[in-house]
Amino acid sequence: GDPGFDIVLCDFGESKVYGPDEDGYTTRNRGTEFMKSPEMLTVANASSKERSTYDRRKKVGANKSCDVWGFACLLYELLTAQFLFFDDDWIRFFIRVTSSTCAEDLLPKERLAPLLAAPGGALVVELLRTIFVRDPIRRPSMHDVSALLENVRAQVRAEAGPSLRPVPEAGPSG
Repeated sequence: GDPGFDIVLCDFGESKVYGPDEDGYTTRNRGTEFMKSPEMLTVANASSKERSTYDRRKKVGANKSCDVWGFACLLYELLTAQFLFFDDDWIRFFIRVTSSTCAEDLLPKERLAPLLAAPGGALVVELLRTIFVRDPIRRPSMHDVSALLENVRAQVRAEAGPSLRPVPEAGPSG
C-alpha cells in the first residue's frame, strides 16, 4: 500500500536560492533558536573580523547542512509536540548544542523516551542520532536523509503489520 499522496514539509520564511556555482553560505541568523544548527547559533561570532579566531580564507556561515538539522528538529517536534533542544536556561542550551566538549548528551534520554515508547521509535532515534552531528561537514545531506527516512518508514510498516496500513477511501454514499 501506497496511500496515493505524498506529504511535503516546507518553510520558506527564511529561504534563499543559490545557483549551481555558488557555495550557498549565509550569515543571516533568523528563525527559532531551539531549531537552529550549531553553526547557525555561532555564525555571528564566527564572522566577526575583530575576533582572534577570524580567518578570511575560511568559509563562515550556514549552508544546506543547517536545513538537515532543522528538518530533524521539525520531525522530532511533529512526533512529540515538543522542541527537542528547549531549555529554560539559554546558556545551557547554547553550550549543549554548540560545544563538542559539553558533558551533557546532545540527545538526552528523557527527551528520547517518548519516541522509544512508540512502535518503530528506536529506528527514529537512530535516524536522529545520524542527523544530529555538530560538525556540518560530517552531517548527512538531505538526499542521504531522504533515503534513510524511506528505510525507517519501510521498517516501521513491516514491524507494525496491518495496523499501520492506509485507511481505504470511502466509496460514494448513497
